[in-house]
Amino acid sequence: MNLNDVSKDVENLMELHNAKQNFEYAFEDLRASWHIIVGLLALGGFTSLIWICLMRCFAGIMVWLSLIGMMIVLAVGCYLSVDKYIQLRGDESSESVEALKLEDPDAEKLITTDELENYIGAALQSKHTWLAFSIVLVILLILFLIIVVFIRSRVAIAVSLIGQGGSKDGGSSRVVISG
Repeated sequence: MNLNDVSKDVENLMELHNAKQNFEYAFEDLRASWHIIVGLLALGGFTSLIWICLMRCFAGIMVWLSLIGMMIVLAVGCYLSVDKYIQLRGDESSESVEALKLEDPDAEKLITTDELENYIGAALQSKHTWLAFSIVLVILLILFLIIVVFIRSRVAIAVSLIGQGGSKDGGSSRVVISG
């Protein structure tokens, strides 16, 4: 046992103490916001119940509208991100990457809210960020369109099964509610 081993052991003990302190902070946050978490879980469950009830009556319409809505959201996201990229393409200030660097990445400190807001703001003013958003959204849109085109017959079969399963008898709703 030498001095280096002792110093490493002390560092490990300090990290363990910091982990314990961070766990206590997280537990205090959970204890302070448990009612919000339970409320949002209840809201999610209620929303799911409403969705299931609507699926019994309007299965075909809801499935196809969900698919079309997803395509529309992706297409609008593509348009807006390409539009923002075109706006920032000619701007020389959007070329700067210096604003995206944190002060000292090796420093062991928590990032404050102001620093995070500044970092996100600088990232959203960079043309490279919007180019990346555009590329990702276009790829997702193309993949989604290809998938929908190739499985549209299976989606139609699934829609008919959902509609028949939901309207079989009224007893199935009791299972959903009590189960």
